[in-house]
Amino acid sequence: MIFTTIAYQLGLFHRPHRDLVAQVLQKDPLIVYSSVTRQFEELILQPLTQLRDSFPPCVVVIDALDECRDSQVTSAVLSTLLKHAEDLSPLRFFITSRPEQHIVGSFDTPDYRNAFGKLVLHEISLPLVTVDITRYFTATLSDIRRRFKLPESWPEKADIETLSKMANGLFIFAATAVKFIGDRNYNDPVGQLKMLTSAAISLGSHRLLDELYLQVLDTAFPDVSKGLSGRIKSVLGSIVVAQDPLPIASLARLTDLASDTAYASLLGLHSVLVVPSSEESESNIRIIHPTFAEFLLDSDRCTSRSFVINSRAQHTLLLRGCLKALKELKRDICDIRDPSVLNIEVDGLAMRVEKAIPPHLRYPCRHWYTHLVGGEVSDEILDGLLEFSQKDLVHWVEACSLLGVLRDAISGLSESQRKLRDVDDERARRTVLLLNDCERLIVGYFPAISGSALQLYYLILSLVPKKTTLGQIYAHECLAESSVKVIGGVADSWDACLGTVTAHEGELVRAIDFPPDSRTIVSSGDDHKIRIWDALTCTLLLVLPGHSGYVFSVKYSPDGARIASAADDHTVKIWDAVSGMLLRTLEGHTNRVQCVVFTPDGRRIVSGSDDNSVKIWDAETGSCLTTLTEHQDAIISVAVSPDGLWMVSSAPDFVCLWSMEVPYIHRVLLKRKREGLFYSVTFTPDSFKVLTAPLWAGQLSVWDVKTAERLYNLRLSGRPSRSIRSPSLFPAGDKFAYGSGESVVVLDLAHGETQQSFAGHTDVVTCVAYNRDGTRIASCSVDGTVRLWNATQDAVNMPQHGSTLRSFTPSSNEPVDCRLTVFSQNGSRALLTRDNDSTEVYKTDRWDWAYKPLSLPSECAHYTAFSPDDAVILTAPEGRNGEVTLRDAASGSLRVRWKGAVSITDWHVPIQSPLMWSVMLGYMPHCFGGQSSSIMFSLDSRYLLTGTISAASNSGEHAAYLWDVTTGKLIREFVGHSGDVLSGIAFSLDGRRIATGSRDETVIVWEAATGARVATCSGHGDWVRSVAFSPNGERVVSGGDDHCIHMWSAEEGELLQSFEGHTSWVSSVAFSPGGDVVISSSRDDTMRLWDINTGACLLVLNPGTWSSTVRLSPDGSGILVGDDDRLVQLWAPLDVDAQATTSLPWLPRRTWPMYYIDDGWLFSMTPTRRTRLCWLPVDWRGLVGYHGQNVVFGRQGARLNFSGLSNYLESLRTDHT
Repeated sequence: MIFTTIAYQLGLFHRPHRDLVAQVLQKDPLIVYSSVTRQFEELILQPLTQLRDSFPPCVVVIDALDECRDSQVTSAVLSTLLKHAEDLSPLRFFITSRPEQHIVGSFDTPDYRNAFGKLVLHEISLPLVTVDITRYFTATLSDIRRRFKLPESWPEKADIETLSKMANGLFIFAATAVKFIGDRNYNDPVGQLKMLTSAAISLGSHRLLDELYLQVLDTAFPDVSKGLSGRIKSVLGSIVVAQDPLPIASLARLTDLASDTAYASLLGLHSVLVVPSSEESESNIRIIHPTFAEFLLDSDRCTSRSFVINSRAQHTLLLRGCLKALKELKRDICDIRDPSVLNIEVDGLAMRVEKAIPPHLRYPCRHWYTHLVGGEVSDEILDGLLEFSQKDLVHWVEACSLLGVLRDAISGLSESQRKLRDVDDERARRTVLLLNDCERLIVGYFPAISGSALQLYYLILSLVPKKTTLGQIYAHECLAESSVKVIGGVADSWDACLGTVTAHEGELVRAIDFPPDSRTIVSSGDDHKIRIWDALTCTLLLVLPGHSGYVFSVKYSPDGARIASAADDHTVKIWDAVSGMLLRTLEGHTNRVQCVVFTPDGRRIVSGSDDNSVKIWDAETGSCLTTLTEHQDAIISVAVSPDGLWMVSSAPDFVCLWSMEVPYIHRVLLKRKREGLFYSVTFTPDSFKVLTAPLWAGQLSVWDVKTAERLYNLRLSGRPSRSIRSPSLFPAGDKFAYGSGESVVVLDLAHGETQQSFAGHTDVVTCVAYNRDGTRIASCSVDGTVRLWNATQDAVNMPQHGSTLRSFTPSSNEPVDCRLTVFSQNGSRALLTRDNDSTEVYKTDRWDWAYKPLSLPSECAHYTAFSPDDAVILTAPEGRNGEVTLRDAASGSLRVRWKGAVSITDWHVPIQSPLMWSVMLGYMPHCFGGQSSSIMFSLDSRYLLTGTISAASNSGEHAAYLWDVTTGKLIREFVGHSGDVLSGIAFSLDGRRIATGSRDETVIVWEAATGARVATCSGHGDWVRSVAFSPNGERVVSGGDDHCIHMWSAEEGELLQSFEGHTSWVSSVAFSPGGDVVISSSRDDTMRLWDINTGACLLVLNPGTWSSTVRLSPDGSGILVGDDDRLVQLWAPLDVDAQATTSLPWLPRRTWPMYYIDDGWLFSMTPTRRTRLCWLPVDWRGLVGYHGQNVVFGRQGARLNFSGLSNYLESLRTDHT
């Protein structure tokens, strides 16, 4: 958290910087878990850039960087600072460190050598250092002389020379010696100095330092009894192995000692420790230099048994104290109460945490697992671990979220499980089950729990698989009266998917790879970007822009330090994997580059392109070493053998095996026998074999590298594979994973038997990759997601679900996703149409079936609607062939069936557009979510108007039809168009007139009672898709494939106004209830509001951003548009008295709230408030319908009911006021 801490300090230093950082955190609270590079850029660099002219000069000191335990983070910090060195003015960084290899290496990078000045202390000549040390001794001992009122002759020059010689260039020796001499606990500087100088012997500097440390200990504790030795070891040992420094009181509690006893044990050690002034002090005890800890832990250096520390015993002691302290955890420990706020939005959170989680509890929350791994597992420890896991595990997760250490908790849980799996004890096994569940909980819901700790209790625990140990033990933590009620969508057990992210703004994801340490995942996609993810939490770490086309391939270098990418812009790029800096662009290909890979030594890069060539590049200089042009087709796959001796390339013409030594001799493995034959290629880990896998159709084969002969073909067992994409070999080489359709499949390499199959993607899997130890598989897909799988878990398809919505799926036990949900006008019933076209009718009070699912033909997709009076259910097919039915809503019995050609247009558009339309529209001029179609009820529900249905026509084609809803009899035909009436039909509000739009590019207005033509409206230049009447019936609006909207006089057919701005066909139109605004929806993915008088566009809404664009009127009657806050009335006002006096008494009484999803969070919106309700897993983010407190999702038709949570949040607001 180095850059977040610096950002905080800079905010204290310069207030405008604080304000800008607060805005960043408000927008993206998870940035604290992102890469240090991204944290630096957004929390420090970008605010600094905005404030450069006003920011005062400032130096940031980073001392002892080597003491950061994570070398990768250290390297990332340095790389980031060096990369942006020229952009930091007026900020400067001063860094000190011991010369660790990874730190020195960062500064030695050629691109950064002009970005810093360096002073290497150990390269300064010893005589020069000795002069400085002599000066230091002279000055500090003079201070001691004055403090103790010693004679001016003290110390003697010879003593200073002796001490300087003993230091041998080590300032830590000099500093420790001065502290030892001047320690007031001894009150004898003369004796202390004499003790040191008399011990001067000819030893190495480190040995002299050890002797000095031993002298300090012996002087502090001259007579050490066994009991005293034990206390000293407990206190000193805890300080040494503790992961963070602690104050006296906390250290005493964790070691089960009295504070005064612990404090007394440290009084003689001021020369090696920073000891607080009193035992009540809240200041931390600190080791002055890490060499003292190293000395105490090494029995070869610390030769006194009274002081040498046994690290395992000390870890066990601290673990015992940690487990005892963790019993103090409880639900909502900081009294936040409100789960709708993010952690960063909690007023005074830092002070709350400081008070509720004091140091003696904060430390165990952060480090109990470290001491478990480092200690010994006894019966007492096993009992304590099991009790903690069964009683306080989720409270600990909450605390980790509040402390900002949730990611570390994942690693700690994993390490703890590995430790306990080696213990043959039932308590250990039960604890492991809970710890594994907890790890899955944090990984699966990391954005939710890290963002808002209380989300745990109000939703997340309800999503934990019901038959898991954690799900059963902690089910009571979700209080029914205040939590979100979950119906369906929850599995019985964890599936193999550890995490899912929408990776590249929803665009196709083409490639994925792990580095050697498996800590991150890199992906590339059609958004032209490369993204780096945390492999533990699936949190985005870095975005690498730079390519100007699709990025087809990404690969880590063998050392994980670089990334190579190949793209549609004809280039290969090399990136720094830590900082994201572009190192080089390799230019030379003349067409898109589809594949790229490093050689095992990292010195060369091989790329394949649609220019039919394979190029080999020098990875350091970027120069092209050779171009191989044997292929006559585009290169789609390349691979280099692990021993670096061979390379294989694949193109539609043949697969070729190459020697990687000049002159690059090649042999053909596989020649094309038919068009369209594409193979992915890879080597086995032993470099002896090549696997060729057909992308679409062909034979999966294994080849001998030495002979270039086919060894055998693999005949796949189990279900047939639609394709074999991107095979990735298991590290042991005995099996491989690949993408097959929407699944990831693992096959045995010897026999082709299916060993595992992971389902979850909703579109074709494009790439898969094993990590180094074979425990994880990463996959990416056309569906725009990256998924991380547990490769050690048996998996075939989806897990079994227990508490799911009942689904009529006779051929499968798997729950079926929901495509559409329609609520009745009064909200008491809901229609769920599933992907298998089962349509189910539910009573929404208990979410039970009203009756068995509706029986519908399976040849095409169907859509459903209620009549305005909720008495009738209408079903209609998508497309032109099928049947339209009317059913009694109370019983489900069939009333009427019409067979023939009918069209429900535009339902192949994403559900978000119809949802946005139905949310915003004030009344329902069309059946299906407000969208135009070829079917519409009259407002009184007595009649049904349809477009052209060939089976019903007695007068030929191109007619519209009016039907009696009760009898199903045809009442009237409306004949006059010269083209089909497919989707443009409308009733006037009073039912007196009908409007039809046709492929003949006209709109006709008819008398409903007689069928007489009233007016013909001509002016469109293409098919008229949608029509609607104004509320008073005087105007008609129409939209068509010419992208235009026209408003006509319903009486004369005169063109009154045109509205232009859409860039695709207009799929739906309507008037606002006041008649002064036209509303339109288009295939350009926008919804627009237009002024009928001027034709001006008042507002543009997009399905992904409408919620942030819309401004609701305070009285709840509509939305505000324009700078003058013009009211567009859409609904009856909230106030009952206002409803009674409205000029439009037929306005609907809107059911609040609206719902929308923003950055993975579900929000509710009313005229007076927007409320964050809960975080949604990626698979749940298909919102398919809502009404009141019920929200339905596409995933298995699962429903969330917010009645309890809404009432609870309202009570909090009432209490607050």
